[in-house]
Amino acid sequence: MGVGATAQAVATPIVSALRREIARARQGRVPNQLVALIHSARERCLGEVRMATTAGVPLELYLHTTYEPDAEFVDGVIEERAVGENDHSAWQFAIQRWFGMHEDEWNILIRPEYRVQVAATRFRVPDVSILDASFAPDPIAVRPPLAVFEVLSPEDTVKRLRIKLLDYQAMGVPSIFVVDPESGRFEQFVDSELRGTQQFASGAIHFDLAEIASRVK
Repeated sequence: MGVGATAQAVATPIVSALRREIARARQGRVPNQLVALIHSARERCLGEVRMATTAGVPLELYLHTTYEPDAEFVDGVIEERAVGENDHSAWQFAIQRWFGMHEDEWNILIRPEYRVQVAATRFRVPDVSILDASFAPDPIAVRPPLAVFEVLSPEDTVKRLRIKLLDYQAMGVPSIFVVDPESGRFEQFVDSELRGTQQFASGAIHFDLAEIASRVK
């Protein structure tokens, strides 16, 4: 039995027991102050199971597996991506629309949720990638995109986001952007730091945050 299967076998009865305690709590048979603690313990246990069962995955298996939504692969670990809520989807679509209006003019291609191989055993899935149309797109991007955009979700953590941005930087992606739908804040990752920005220009390619925001519905 593999490590993931062993962890799941051990954790499953614990999760089941915690589920029963939650049911008892809802029936008023457990003091109310314990409800949050029991629920939190169950969620932590489930998190450990997910981590164990997604570790040590062969690269070939990842490359030939379809995930909904698509997942990322980091040195043998499958990292699930948050399912986009309305604000996330609206911003993602607005970014695509803005660049789509200039696709021919700027000789670019727009790819939402397109796998990018940032290193030999690391694959990221930016919310939006902007590619140079001078090159035929590969099934998985192996050439650095001109720009990548990450739209934050409530589940995103600062640590995990920073590691992802550093991966893009190490690959050589020249323009890396992060959008926070809740605040409308737009940041660019430059020299390993996030810096607030409202406008961007590089050669013919440019955008203004206000113009993109006006397309968010």
